[in-house]
Amino acid sequence: MSTRPLHLMRPLHLVRPLHGLLLALAAGCAGGAVPEAVVPASAGEASPAGASTPEPPPRPLSPLTSEEQELRGQLEKEVGAIAELGPRSLAHTWNLYSATDHVARRLEILGYEVGRQGFPVGEEVLQNLEVVVPGKSAPTLVVAAHYDTNAESPGVNASASGAAVLLTLAQRLAGRHLERSLRMVWLCNEVSKEVGSDGKAVGTEGKAAGLPGSAVYARHVQQAQVPVLATLTLGSLGYYSVSTGSQRYPEELLFGAERRTQFGDFIGVLSNAGSNSLLEQLRPVLSAASLPVEELILPENAPLAAEGPQARFWNAGLPGLLLTDTAQFRSAHFDDAQDTLDKLDFDRLARVARLVDQIVITLAGPLEAR
Repeated sequence: MSTRPLHLMRPLHLVRPLHGLLLALAAGCAGGAVPEAVVPASAGEASPAGASTPEPPPRPLSPLTSEEQELRGQLEKEVGAIAELGPRSLAHTWNLYSATDHVARRLEILGYEVGRQGFPVGEEVLQNLEVVVPGKSAPTLVVAAHYDTNAESPGVNASASGAAVLLTLAQRLAGRHLERSLRMVWLCNEVSKEVGSDGKAVGTEGKAAGLPGSAVYARHVQQAQVPVLATLTLGSLGYYSVSTGSQRYPEELLFGAERRTQFGDFIGVLSNAGSNSLLEQLRPVLSAASLPVEELILPENAPLAAEGPQARFWNAGLPGLLLTDTAQFRSAHFDDAQDTLDKLDFDRLARVARLVDQIVITLAGPLEAR
């Protein structure tokens, strides 16, 4: 399955009009609000891609491989267990703490030593969770997802899909070694708040609510002088549609919408200009994926929102990529009370999990035998 780059990789002026879409997507994948009002197609608002040019429907995908079928079963269990906890937010701290302990227990059962990185959030102390797969050399790949949700959302796609894919990656790497070191981190306090000009989160009532977990983690690896070669953030990964017009783009932020697919059947790989070399390195892997892949590049001079883990990693000077199903530009219920289990496409989520495996092995080196 070949990738479908939305623009040529060079020169950068060809992709410059994409910065508004990428800015919004980077925010959306961690719950940053692009108002639902911009999604319906009308003047000055979002419109389906390809509206003026008929596009043939996507071809059927090949059957899942045996490995992907196994991943599908694992993902159904992992996503279901997290979703069963309910909204995982500052409005439901018991659920949020339960989610922290659930993910930590799953990792401990797999044999990992789990690092709990506590940080204050208002009157609470929330935790990022980190495990390390040691490598032969110090350069380190960081793969991150978040497990918290907006206030009343079950966050099945918005957070549980990415957190579950990262858990299945941890399961397959348990007891293994890579050429380079790998750190997997489950982030907290990424949503259910806004970020102020000082970088700190602001709660729904305007009260200081601490730093987002990704900002805390970026500071942690920098203070520890971890030689981060790349970051990979797993956003919302599980919502897909082959219906005509199911993929939307904000018209006021994006030129050339007619050149983009109108079908929400792909996984997006987002990069900023400084991480373009990562996309080039991964292009053979992306081209071999068992589902369509769209590459989106964010020019270096484009403004960055203070929302979303990958945006904060970029702001900290860490190169990296974001994997996303494009969040609210595809799903009408992204991170709201209807972000529920029945809306996930587990077949495609399994294909994404397999792609994540291949990305990690490409960036961190081949696996050693158990």
